[in-house]
Amino acid sequence: MNTYIRLINSIPQIPVELETQLLDYANKMQKSAAEGTPRDYKLQFLTNPDNPAMQFKYQVFRDIAAAAEQGIPLLGFEKKKGAAGVANFGEGYFQTTHQYIKFDELPDVKEWIKENIPFKFTDSKFQIIHGGNVLLPHVDLLQEQVLKYIVEPGGDNVKTAHYVPKLEFAQHAIFPSLAFPYSRLDEVGSVVIPPRAWHTLDVKTIHGVSGLETRRVCLSFKLN
Repeated sequence: MNTYIRLINSIPQIPVELETQLLDYANKMQKSAAEGTPRDYKLQFLTNPDNPAMQFKYQVFRDIAAAAEQGIPLLGFEKKKGAAGVANFGEGYFQTTHQYIKFDELPDVKEWIKENIPFKFTDSKFQIIHGGNVLLPHVDLLQEQVLKYIVEPGGDNVKTAHYVPKLEFAQHAIFPSLAFPYSRLDEVGSVVIPPRAWHTLDVKTIHGVSGLETRRVCLSFKLN
């Protein structure tokens, strides 16, 4: 492991029968790449303007626009596919679609989590990553550290890495919702996290996933 990722050996692996429920649910809920991306935070905010999380997410987009108007350079770009994505991030990088799904229809899984996870957390979700070979470098919104459990790793050599801006880009602004080109970053740690290994992940530092060959399925918990 690196200093940004820590294995947690005190939590047992999820029982096979519950893992089967999770994967069946993933198959049921998985959206197409077109349906799953991008998320329109402005529309979400306008639909539910009193939600504090939506207010914060929408404010991030306003801050990005304000930085651009003031001539403050941004470290990253919007996540785009096709020609725009290649221009910003390099040939051969195909950004995945990722979904976060609640456990509402899986009461047995929710009960197991309640009984077996000793950490305090405020949010628990089921993450499905598919349709590309990288989850581009980024920082998370509304969370700094997460507890994760990989059910399907997405390949035998899928790497989770952390980065810092290269010296010449150190003064560029970093915002959630943007992805950061590898050419502007220095890798400071990486690891292939084995499946069914509980681990904590620093998500306030720039991080990403590469080497994906198939779908990646994880449980994710926002730690207090």
